[in-house]
Amino acid sequence: MVDVQPSSNQLVPQKALDLWAEAPMTVAWATAVAWADYWSSLPWLRGVHGMLNDGITYWNAALNRRRPAFAHPNEIIAQWDQGQLRHFTPGSTGVPTLVVAPQSGLTGAALDTTMRTGLIATLLNNGHTNVYALEWVDPRGNARASGIDEHLAIIRESVDLAGGRANLIGYSQSGWAVTIIAALHPEKAVSLTLGAAPIDTHRSVDAPSVMGRVALSEFTEVADGVLPQVPWTWPGGFQVLGFNTTEMLSEYGHRARLWARINEPTTVAEERAILDWLATPQDLPGPFTQWTLEHMFANNELIRNVLEIGDEVVDLGRIDCPLFLLTGADDLLVPEDQLLALAPKVSTPSNEVHHVSVPASHLDLLVSSDALENYWAPMLRRSATLS
Repeated sequence: MVDVQPSSNQLVPQKALDLWAEAPMTVAWATAVAWADYWSSLPWLRGVHGMLNDGITYWNAALNRRRPAFAHPNEIIAQWDQGQLRHFTPGSTGVPTLVVAPQSGLTGAALDTTMRTGLIATLLNNGHTNVYALEWVDPRGNARASGIDEHLAIIRESVDLAGGRANLIGYSQSGWAVTIIAALHPEKAVSLTLGAAPIDTHRSVDAPSVMGRVALSEFTEVADGVLPQVPWTWPGGFQVLGFNTTEMLSEYGHRARLWARINEPTTVAEERAILDWLATPQDLPGPFTQWTLEHMFANNELIRNVLEIGDEVVDLGRIDCPLFLLTGADDLLVPEDQLLALAPKVSTPSNEVHHVSVPASHLDLLVSSDALENYWAPMLRRSATLS
């Protein structure tokens, strides 16, 4: 068993202050490294015209946004009003792996940024031969009035369509969702791989932060009560604004890397795909958002084993499959111990609980090539051997 301990016990507000205090130096260093890498490519050998083209290529990639899309060929095998299931390896009979994109105000395309990088590429390159991805879309029609029951039903149906049992993978907000599925239906989980999933949402946050979540929950509950017969959505733009503000330094790092490798088409494609994703909001069903804020974040019910889905209490102790936990040492949105709190609650043998702390922010835990190649890949190679 890998040591299941956070790399830091700082509260989020203090950790954020420390990181932002270092922001000028972080930006200066990233800028200096980017320019050093750029000059090391000997751009003057291409002449003034070549260097001007470098600038045009950079600003085009940095400023012109496109709709994010999945990079690998795939087949959409099921569709709902708020989601669709993609299969990347038609005809495969291996143990299914289901990646669930987070329902958090951004599209699911971050799972598959390019043919070379992204979580889908990492899965395919590390032994997973039967890969599915469930992505959420802008809710249409009655889907705007859907709540947690419909959300979980789609995940359950996706597992069934994949074969009934699967390696379940969730990142951020989809992490707690697949954890609920594994607890309610342990027979469906071959393994559970979670990246930056908020399980104990009150860990490492101060009292004012908790009270802010309660207030937001109350606000959305009022909206849900005022408009009980009118489907409503939570604007994805709100989520994107908060996410991009928190991840501003990480985003700058990607823009710096874009300039440093401006003459490498594959890297330009990778960084542009990330920037496209960060700039593309996606709305969420209003009742689902209200439920999440109230039960997951304000009341913190999942870790306390008091969360009710339908007429059943979610008992984390029913989870007995191998666990693979990835946390971000610099994650301000989901501190490491919010996920690590899951380990002592499950029935998985201790030698089958694996954890790695990644030197990354919330964003980079999912999309950086370093995190994918050096941290996700070893975990995924282990889970690929399970049946």
